Amino acid sequence: MLFWISLICLWPIMTIFFPTRVIGRKNVLKGKCIWACNHQSNCDIMVIGTKIFTRIYALGKIELFKNKLFGWYLKKIGCISVHRGQADITAVKQCLRVLKDKQKPLVIFPTGTRSSTPDEVQNLKNGVAMFSLKSDANIVPMVLVRKPKLFRRNRLVIGEPIDISKYADRKNDKSVYEEINKELSEKMEEMIQKYSYKKKQKNKKQLRWSGVYHIVGQFGCWKKHCNKTFNGKNRQNCFDANFHNSWNARWRSWG
Repeated sequence: MLFWISLICLWPIMTIFFPTRVIGRKNVLKGKCIWACNHQSNCDIMVIGTKIFTRIYALGKIELFKNKLFGWYLKKIGCISVHRGQADITAVKQCLRVLKDKQKPLVIFPTGTRSSTPDEVQNLKNGVAMFSLKSDANIVPMVLVRKPKLFRRNRLVIGEPIDISKYADRKNDKSVYEEINKELSEKMEEMIQKYSYKKKQKNKKQLRWSGVYHIVGQFGCWKKHCNKTFNGKNRQNCFDANFHNSWNARWRSWG
């Protein structure tokens, strides 16, 4: 109940302040599956939750649970604390319970930490591969094209799910983790490159002429102001007469 109340309250806030377009919504799996997304900010999980709007569970670093009240709230809405860099048996059991018993999506950030560099998805941890093999859950690759910022448009891209059944006969082979990570990394990297925002840069000629037009426009407005203010008299009080005459001649030639 607390999860849905939080999601409903967050939805208008995230929609207004963090406008995000969802691409590939048809690829979303809502049963037993793992949503693997890149990690760029603390707002990532809120963006994912409000845009897909379904019951999800997520892994979070143990540091987020230090405050007792906030830690209690995170547990109630479905966050699972995990000790990074070491084997956390409790977290593993809770994740498998979500996938096997509750049959709900589990959100994991396979990069392990926040990063906004282009090569962030090249070095993935083995958590996604391990949980998918142990629970026979397919993997849904997701990417946020850029770091969520206030009032900046963004894209949440959802790729085609990775069918884990093709690795079913090799569950005890540790090298299969690398193969799954490689496939997932390639899919995520491809989506980032395909849907990334490209900066539009003006060439030097466009910049030069835009500056010229700006200067001419400023002088034009100043000329009209002086004509109106001084009614054609005592223009020397406004600017030098020779300068005015030269620009006046150009003004007439321009029509």
